[in-house]
Amino acid sequence: DMEEYTDFLQAKERISQIINIYNKVRPHASCNMLTPMEAELQRGKLKKRWRKRKHERKEIKTVPS
Repeated sequence: DMEEYTDFLQAKERISQIINIYNKVRPHASCNMLTPMEAELQRGKLKKRWRKRKHERKEIKTVPS
């Protein structure tokens, strides 16, 4: 669902809210169902629950200016 913003500051505020939800509210399976913030504050290591990509990332080519 796309949101429309009337100015830059309105968009910036919404992006900040979304990042806050992602990091402090939404639990992640890869963090043992903790939020990234909770996982960061844990002592010791978390069990690794993610896998390496099976494909290589494509190199981004730059054009000299």
